[in-house]
Amino acid sequence: MLALAGWLIYYFARRSRRAGPANPPWEANLANAAGTARWMSDSLTPNIANRANSGEQAVRMWTENSAAVSDLERRLYELAGGATSEADRTRAQQLANAVSDLRGALDNDVRLRSADVATLDPTAAAIRPSLIQDSATAITTARARLSEVLQPPIPPHS
Repeated sequence: MLALAGWLIYYFARRSRRAGPANPPWEANLANAAGTARWMSDSLTPNIANRANSGEQAVRMWTENSAAVSDLERRLYELAGGATSEADRTRAQQLANAVSDLRGALDNDVRLRSADVATLDPTAAAIRPSLIQDSATAITTARARLSEVLQPPIPPHS
């Protein structure tokens, strides 16, 4: 009888863990980071990548926001390291990788667009427009990947 009671306690305890998030603070932190990643994708990226803005404007926007993006990337890698399940680790790692890819694409784009053409050698100056176009494509690809990783939305934990 005692063994049966012990087994029932174990069974219901395990079942209740499956019903809700295994680690509510971790889930809340991931949802918060996902919200910041959405801001990066939906607001920051289009503003920086907008070709109507000058290279100097892109540099200013990136300088003002790159620390927040780096912090987001760091938090996501920490969340991946602190996940309690392989599925959670994979979710956080995929989001971290997508943020990292978009950060790299934005950083490269800002450097290319803000380069002083007068200081470039003739070959580099000649291929710069092509590199800038390739950079725009890289941003579009990285942004689409981040949007894909964010779907379905990671719900905030209440």
